[in-house]
Amino acid sequence: MESLLPTEITIEIFSRLPAESILECRRVCRSWRRIINHTNFADMHLRRQLLQLDQDHKKDQNHSGLGMDFLFLIEVNRERKLYQCYYREYDEDDPWHCYKKLLRVNLPPINCFNAIVGSCNGLICFPISPNIKNSIIHDPVYICNPITREYVNLPKFVIKNEYANVRIVCGFGYVPSTNEYKVVRIFYGTPDIGLVQVYTLGSGHGWRNKGEISYSFRHTWPLSPGMLANGALHWLLNNELKIVAFDLADEEFHLVPSPPCIVSNHRFESFELRVLRGWLCFVHQKDVFNEDLWFLKKKKKNSSSNCDIKQQEYGSLSWSFKFGIKWNDSFAIAEVRLGYMQRICVYDPKTISSQKGVDYYTSFLLQKGIPYMKSFVSLKALGEENVQKIE
Repeated sequence: MESLLPTEITIEIFSRLPAESILECRRVCRSWRRIINHTNFADMHLRRQLLQLDQDHKKDQNHSGLGMDFLFLIEVNRERKLYQCYYREYDEDDPWHCYKKLLRVNLPPINCFNAIVGSCNGLICFPISPNIKNSIIHDPVYICNPITREYVNLPKFVIKNEYANVRIVCGFGYVPSTNEYKVVRIFYGTPDIGLVQVYTLGSGHGWRNKGEISYSFRHTWPLSPGMLANGALHWLLNNELKIVAFDLADEEFHLVPSPPCIVSNHRFESFELRVLRGWLCFVHQKDVFNEDLWFLKKKKKNSSSNCDIKQQEYGSLSWSFKFGIKWNDSFAIAEVRLGYMQRICVYDPKTISSQKGVDYYTSFLLQKGIPYMKSFVSLKALGEENVQKIE
């Protein structure tokens, strides 16, 4: 088997396959297993996926053959508050019913409501929630890759006894320019002052203190993590309808221009940040039956190709209204969120419209979902110590 094709051609073929097919190839023979287990192959496979996704986002179309899975949680034990991680595979041949296959992620059940901090290039970040009275703690310390079956537990935040009503706001992101994965947590011992800490996977420096901030980010229950777009994590402020970004490259906070609709005059109005097709998305629920979506994109007139989130470059970004939804049931956008009625609405970027997709009525409860891309990114190869295998 190993003498049929040169190694270079074999690598080229494997790097274009879906993750599940590669896992099957790894069982064929030892030489194929060595190729697939090599760090260079994992990097090549990831680069091809990211390149294809980037091209799709620029073309604003969905016909790459790669697709994006959708990761979410389902309640499996209500009494013990246990949730199992699942994903749905994308089917580009049937775009209006694209999320059909319900597949369980090979992870143990999680005992935290809506406990997904984020997913970057196949790595998934979950929080640990200690039982502290009158507190909302989502400590983002569990990182795993279900494909490589690796996981690592980061050091937990030590909460002193004198603190009351504490909370942690968190996020997980990726810096393409440096190939770094960063976890961010902001500890609020008081309502208005947050201690910022950053953990870079594989750096060996542990949690780094970045000082205190006076921004009080909105922290809802269930978990509302920072939304990753344009190389930054984004949060809504707690008492002001403003958006703040934490740039993962320079590790600085920047104010983001607010969308025109961000004025609340109705008691049923609500606002939420999500990510759709790589863009920061502002979800404005105007009332019980109407919802608008706005996208933060680069202005066409600006000639600069740099779209990093930095304060001096915000002139190249602006909000644009994409479409509105009228609904009587609890459903939402496939890549934006999942509703409690297990119904998915699919957004078609070509027609700038939405349509109700397939229903998933079960005895389970679906939680908010996030885009998920399977990969062979290795925590051990990144330099993390104490990496363990999922049993």
